[in-house]
Amino acid sequence: MRLDNYVLRASKMLAADNWLGHGYKKRFASPAEVMDFLVRLPVQVLVIDTSLSPATTSAHHMQLREMTKTYPETWRLSGQYDLVRNGQRYPAAIHVYVLTAPSRQPVGNLEVSIEHVLGRKIQELPSPAP
Repeated sequence: MRLDNYVLRASKMLAADNWLGHGYKKRFASPAEVMDFLVRLPVQVLVIDTSLSPATTSAHHMQLREMTKTYPETWRLSGQYDLVRNGQRYPAAIHVYVLTAPSRQPVGNLEVSIEHVLGRKIQELPSPAP
């Protein structure tokens, strides 16, 4: 059975590092490149945790936040939700965005590079049209 929906982790799709988090490198140079990639897949929903301080926020996470601010006509804020982490409450820290105009192009290949961990890539091809 093939699934039609996936949950993708930004840390795996928009950046690369080793198993321990060393050697971090963002995959895209700009928020515009991130947007093009997400729309091409196509990603329909983004969930962004805004509770982290800028000092502890990764570069790809900052790109996502900047992308949603730069392209509000493409990514509509659908809701904000509280987050509780280690007993501390962060009001409206989880932001959920929805792609406003779903992509009409075919679903692209999903590729996750884990070469730094397992020495290979994982690739999922789109399901054939019924």
